[in-house]
This record gives sequence, C-alpha cells and structure tokens, in this order.
Amino acid sequence: MLKQKNKLMNSVSLAVMVIAGIVHLLARKFHLFDHTMHAHGMLTSSEMESQFGPTLYMLLALPIVLLAITLAIYARRSDHPMIPYLHTLILTLGSVSMIAGAGGHVEFHFSIFMVVAALSYYKDIRLIILMTAIFAIHHLLGYLVIPELVFGTTSYSLTMLLIHALFLIFTSAATSWQILSTLKIETLLKEEQHQQRAAIIEEITSKLSQTSLQLNDTALQLSRQSGHST
Repeated sequence: MLKQKNKLMNSVSLAVMVIAGIVHLLARKFHLFDHTMHAHGMLTSSEMESQFGPTLYMLLALPIVLLAITLAIYARRSDHPMIPYLHTLILTLGSVSMIAGAGGHVEFHFSIFMVVAALSYYKDIRLIILMTAIFAIHHLLGYLVIPELVFGTTSYSLTMLLIHALFLIFTSAATSWQILSTLKIETLLKEEQHQQRAAIIEEITSKLSQTSLQLNDTALQLSRQSGHST
C-alpha cells in the first residue's frame, strides 16, 4: 500500500514544485502581482528581489533538492518509511516558497490548505503535526524577523497573525480527527471481516466434520452388509 501512495505523492510533489517555479517566474520576472502591492503597503517584486533575491532562490531550491533525494530513494526502495516525511517537507517548503516568491500575498497562503489535503492521503497524523509545526515556525519567524518574506510588508498585525495561526490549527485538528475516525472505521471493518471469515471457516469445518461422520457411518454399514453377504 505504501508503494502506491509514495508513487502518487511523487507526482503531487513534482506538480507542486512546478507550480512554485511558475509563481516565482510570474512574480519576480514578469511582476504580475505588483498591481495590488502599493494599495496594501506591500513591497514590489523588484524591492523583494533586491533585498531577498538569494534567499528566494534558496527557498525555491531547497524543496527541489529534497524532491531529487526522494526520487532517488524511491528508485532504490519504493516503500521506504522516510519517503512520506520527505514529501511532507517538500510540500510544506514548496508552499513556503510560493508565499515568499509571490511577495507574501495572502492569496498564496491558501497553498497551506493544498498541503493539508495532499498529506491527508497518507492517513498519518505525525505528518500533519510536522507540517503544522513548520508552518507555525514559518509564520512566527515571519512576524518577528522577516515579515517581508511571509507577509510582503515590513510590519504585520499581531491580530492577523493569530487569525492565521487559529485557522491553521483548526484545519490540522479537523484533518487529524478525520484521519483518526477513518482509521477507526477501517479497523472495525477489518475486525468484522475477520469475524465473518472465522464464522464461515467454522461453519465449513463443522459441515465437513458432520460429512466425515456420515461417511464413517456409511462405511460401517457397508462393511456390515458385506460381512452378511459373505
């Protein structure tokens, strides 16, 4: 099962990195999102490039390198237990890269929900916790140290930061709850199927035992009739 999941997630991670690359290209080279930046007091793409150019390249390169490592591991062992964690890092850092590359536009923060939806495919709460922790650190560092790369401005409202955090926590909690509920239902169904198979096997065994006794009785009767005939 893990092999099939890893195979699909390879494609998902690759698609996310392609999207991240397109976002960087449109924002940093074609300045596609600059028309709303001045209205909200945000830095332009040229200002972002001049101040944080190397950092933006690093944020884009890091998940790409992780994706290459993941594909190399997958080629050697497709069900390697580290692959889900690597995909978690790729998708989460890919979202971080999109947000920074687009100049911190709030619309690109919605990529977080894309990551949550993709990772829920693994049905592993540990991956959701890891993702949530990375995004929490990302937003906290953005608020305290480099708000330009997270929110696109030199200062950001604490209230808005708390709203971001609450929705992230609520989304992760709801997803974890759904995963737990799904796993519980699957466990109950497996137990029910196991009980049904056990009951069927017991019934078959009982019928075979009865048939065996009947055959023994028939054999005894035939033996007696043969003795009488002799």
